[in-house]
Amino acid sequence: MVFKITKIPPNPTDTLPDYLQQIVDEFGVWGSFNDVIRQSLVSKKTQELTELNQKKFSWVELPDLCCQAVGGDPAPSPEVKTAWGLLYTAAHLMDAVVDGDNPDEWWVSIGPPAAINVATALYGCSGLALRELFNKEDSYDVAIDILGKFQHTILKMCAGQHLELTKKELSLEDYWRVAKAKSGSFFGLACYAGARLATDDPDTLVSFLDFGFHLGIIIQIGDDGKDIWSSETNGNSSLSNPLCLLPVIYALSVLSEEKSTHLLNFIHNVEQNPELAGNLHIQLEGTGADLYIVTKVEQHRLKALQALQRLNIQSAIYNRFEKLLSSLSFIGLE
Repeated sequence: MVFKITKIPPNPTDTLPDYLQQIVDEFGVWGSFNDVIRQSLVSKKTQELTELNQKKFSWVELPDLCCQAVGGDPAPSPEVKTAWGLLYTAAHLMDAVVDGDNPDEWWVSIGPPAAINVATALYGCSGLALRELFNKEDSYDVAIDILGKFQHTILKMCAGQHLELTKKELSLEDYWRVAKAKSGSFFGLACYAGARLATDDPDTLVSFLDFGFHLGIIIQIGDDGKDIWSSETNGNSSLSNPLCLLPVIYALSVLSEEKSTHLLNFIHNVEQNPELAGNLHIQLEGTGADLYIVTKVEQHRLKALQALQRLNIQSAIYNRFEKLLSSLSFIGLE
């Protein structure tokens, strides 16, 4: 299985305005803590980029693109882009710690508890970045709306994370609840906040929210599939929490009790012996997990396109969104 999703460490000063330094300076954050916060922004696991028209598209630019789509300024608000980028980084870092992934180099020495502390600080920095919206002329209502949407989204994400952490084994229904609360609402936030900078039309905002929601689900499915199918070549550490991955959850939902036990035992062996990971995808394909993923990705891609079609946006921008969706779609088996 191949997904055109790559992770490349950007320069934080290229992708995010330097409000972060302003924030930490204002509150007197001392050197070492300042350093690890900034290092978290260049982690290879905290910024995802995807090829779009032979260029690199950073997810941090998503709010700006949505604002531009409804006729707003192409670079409308560095505050919103900064806030969402910091939230993105915090969420990735928290997931990495919770899932037991191999640590990025910057938090190897300080350990998981200190990494969680950095993630918490990034959540706070995200909110502080948004306060700049209140200082702009005629933007108070916009600022209140966007700030509220950020906080509600964080609560939804935490609720999804709570379900994932507190259930010993997720059902297929549980998985979709978690994916909607975390990835769906998170990318929906980026699209809504960007569009809200240029419009207050409820139908337009709902369409952008829907587009981002389905985009986020596709990304989550792709990440889960990639974790399984790429394990063949990289001895994948992300299999540290395989019972939360869609291909495994689907397989367990359709197998008999006896076969489910066999699969669980094999997964346990893979966790103990990563060199066996290459055989896992073969067992999962035998359950139809790959076809299930293909179907779900296509369903959400079509729903995302339907949301775009409800919008009266320029064809050039529509095409960018459409190609973005295509670049994230499942494209075949190896």
